[in-house]
Amino acid sequence: MSEKRYVLHPGNVISANDGQRHYVNAERLAWLYRVPMSECFVDEHTRGGPGAESARRDSAFIHLWPRYDSVYSLPAHSLHEVNNGPE
Repeated sequence: MSEKRYVLHPGNVISANDGQRHYVNAERLAWLYRVPMSECFVDEHTRGGPGAESARRDSAFIHLWPRYDSVYSLPAHSLHEVNNGPE
């Protein structure tokens, strides 16, 4: 079983490309950020799932949201941790 590293925050976003509102679900969010679902908690207010509440409060997790600008890259500090483990 993979260790959980990410908290996905699916939701609505207004696209900078077309100005329309789009719902980005958890699976699409993981795909956009190129992270495996097996390493993610999903934090939806109605669908938190086991561990999502504690992950929301834990700063060790990398939180990922839909982005207005469509730039889906992991924060620089998280890439170091993914490649080398936490410092």
